[in-house]
Amino acid sequence: MIKKSVDELKKWMYSKRFQNIKRPYDSKIIYKAQPDLQTNYISNKLAGKLYQCLNQHHKNKTASYTFGILDPIQAVQTSPYVDTFYVSGWQCASTATSSNEVGPDFSDYPYDTVPRKVQQLSKALEFHQCKQKLLNDQSVDYYKPIIADADTGHGGITSVLKITKMFIEMGTSGIHLEDQKHGSKRCGHLGGKVLVSTQEHIDRLVAARFQADLMLNPLVVIARTDAESAKYLDNNIDKKDHRFIIGELKTEYGIERCTFLEAIEKLYKYENKPFNLTLYLNCTKDEALIRAREHIELPFTYDWEKCRTAEGFYLVKSGLEYSINRGLAYANYADLLWMETSTPNYEQAKQFSIAIKSKYPNMMLAYNLSPSFNWDSNGMSNPQIKEFIHELAKLGYCWQFITLAGFHVNGLATTNFARNYQTDGMLAYVNNIQRQEKIQKVEVLKHQQWSGIDLMDYYLSIITNNKSSTLASSEGCTETQFK
Repeated sequence: MIKKSVDELKKWMYSKRFQNIKRPYDSKIIYKAQPDLQTNYISNKLAGKLYQCLNQHHKNKTASYTFGILDPIQAVQTSPYVDTFYVSGWQCASTATSSNEVGPDFSDYPYDTVPRKVQQLSKALEFHQCKQKLLNDQSVDYYKPIIADADTGHGGITSVLKITKMFIEMGTSGIHLEDQKHGSKRCGHLGGKVLVSTQEHIDRLVAARFQADLMLNPLVVIARTDAESAKYLDNNIDKKDHRFIIGELKTEYGIERCTFLEAIEKLYKYENKPFNLTLYLNCTKDEALIRAREHIELPFTYDWEKCRTAEGFYLVKSGLEYSINRGLAYANYADLLWMETSTPNYEQAKQFSIAIKSKYPNMMLAYNLSPSFNWDSNGMSNPQIKEFIHELAKLGYCWQFITLAGFHVNGLATTNFARNYQTDGMLAYVNNIQRQEKIQKVEVLKHQQWSGIDLMDYYLSIITNNKSSTLASSEGCTETQFK
């Protein structure tokens, strides 16, 4: 019996769904750690649906493009037009933490904040699917997979395990984890970002997959790197990070801050000797410096410690190369890779895609179409902005999202109405909202019906055997005025 269960688990873990995923553990380990009775969560099915959706887009060189959803109204009204949803940690931090304390995205909000927002949206979508079914209308698929912001995992490995479990329980189909340091984390478009070692983030990705495996959930895991614009690294333990750490080079020509590869290149230049970068690319700092001393007669010192911050963080040379380096390291442990960028730069995105796909041709990519970018100042014409998503999709960016669009839509619409209301009174509402809802056939015009009174009345009728005299949609309901 045990052997059969292990074999079935092995078959699932090594199915086509996980053909690109590397696990440093096997089915026997999962079997020993998982509960005998499994709960069948809604995300178990929707996570598979998400993977198939993104994989199909990737094959077709198209993209699922969506945006950060604030509340059930946005989720329900968006459902006919997108095939995935996004829940942003920034939006939750600024509008809806589980402690009701709001502020900037420093990852200091309670760790259940984003999972609970997912649960709210998931339950709302489920309800509206039932409401639609009652009306014999299946025109909208409300069971849309939700991808959510898992931030840094909100702590160490055990925190990653717990938050992954909560995300799955709350209805999440995919999560993204970023390689910033918990405690120093901030929004990817703020300064002063601190990275953890490459290996530490790999451990986070493995932990998320491990927890999903325990729950037999095909969770989509997205690895995000902030190496394009990060300033610091919290430690130098991982040799994969060595070539990007900045130290102090001291020679008779002066003192310079640079990486050890740049330092060695400068030393060769000072002595007018040819420099062969490939001899040093895969070396650790100490190996490279020992080799350099065999060819360089110029006295020099090179020290990482001289450039450390008051907190003890190392300076790093951020940019595309470091992002690629980290992306390649994460590729075996994630379904998609995401490089957080400072601008909407097509050429940069193209170089990242080429570098990743030269080694991992089936790797799916994600892109943040951030409202933190000033899109009008980045040299694109309106047609280029319009086609930006589709051009990225051809490069393999099969999931794209405007992280904070829900926030900005809400802010703009509310501000416009509030201003007009002060000058035009009720005409502002009637002219700019109610009449527009009628013209554009927006369902929230009949907000009582939108909220599900027909479904509740159906329940009442069944339970009371059609004897209820308190049906909400009966005579007296003012929404009959809209017929």
